[in-house]
Amino acid sequence: MRISQSLIANISRQSTNRSANALVEAQRPILEGTSLPNDSTDLARAQRVHSLDGFDAELDRLTGARNTVRTDLKSSEESLASIHDIVVQARDLALQMGSDNIGSNVRKDAAQNAQRLMEQITAIANRRDTGGAYLFTGTAEGQPPLDGNNRYQGNDGIRKVEVGPGVKVAATVSGHDVFGANDELMTTLGNLVTALTNDDAASVRATLDDLETSRQRVSTVWSDVGGRLSTLDSLDDLTLSLRTRTQTERGELVGVDIAAAAPAIQSAQTMLEAVISTSQQLMASIGKGWFGS
Repeated sequence: MRISQSLIANISRQSTNRSANALVEAQRPILEGTSLPNDSTDLARAQRVHSLDGFDAELDRLTGARNTVRTDLKSSEESLASIHDIVVQARDLALQMGSDNIGSNVRKDAAQNAQRLMEQITAIANRRDTGGAYLFTGTAEGQPPLDGNNRYQGNDGIRKVEVGPGVKVAATVSGHDVFGANDELMTTLGNLVTALTNDDAASVRATLDDLETSRQRVSTVWSDVGGRLSTLDSLDDLTLSLRTRTQTERGELVGVDIAAAAPAIQSAQTMLEAVISTSQQLMASIGKGWFGS
C-alpha cells in the first residue's frame, strides 16, 4: 500500500481523536460536578490553567508562522504553475515548428514568440513575494534568481520554519530545482529561439527532449510545494482540535476543583501529547522532502 500524505494525516487524526476522547473521559468528573472545590486545590487549578494558557499561546505562535509560510508557498505555487504552462507552450511551439513543411518566414516569426515566452519566465522567476523577497533564490532572498544573462545566481539553501511542535517546513525554493543545475531551462529556450531564427528545423526538434525534461522538473517542484501546503493544512486541523480541547478544559477549570480528577487528567493529557509527538515523527520521517530535522 502506498503511504500518502493523506493517509498520514488520517492516521494522525484518528490517533489524536482516540487520545482526546480519553482526555474527555478523564474530565468527566469535573463536567458532572462530582469533584467539588475546596481551598486545598486552588493551587493545582491555577497551575493547570497557567499550563493551558501557555500551550494556547504556543499554538498562536505556530499558527502565525504557518500563515506566513503559507503565503510564501502559495506565491511560489502560483509562479511554478505559470512557468509550467509557459514551458508547455514552448514545447508545443517547437513540436509544430520542427516540421519540415514549415516555411522559413513562419519559423522566424515563431522565434519572436519563443523569445516572449523566455522573457515571461524571466519576469515570473524574478518576481518578489508580498514581503519583498525573491521566490526562487534559496536563502539568498535579497537578489533576483536570474541575472541579465538568465543565469541562476541564488543558492541551494533552505530556510526552514517551525510550523508545529517539532515540525519544520521548507519555506524557500532553490532555483536550481526549477531551472536545472546548469540553467538547462533557460539555455534550452535560448537554443529554441536561435534555431527558429536560423530556420533550422533539425535544431528546433533537438530542443524537444530538453523542454520535456524541464517541464517535468518544474512539475516536480510544483507538486512538492503543493505537498508542503497540504502539510500546513493538516497542522491547522490538528491545532483546531487541540485548541478546542484546551479552551474547553480551561473553561471548566475556572471555579471547579480538580483534586480528585487531576491524576487521570494529567495521564490522559500526557497520552494525547505523546500521540501528537509520534504523529509528527511519522510525518517527518516519511515526508523527507518537506520537513527539516
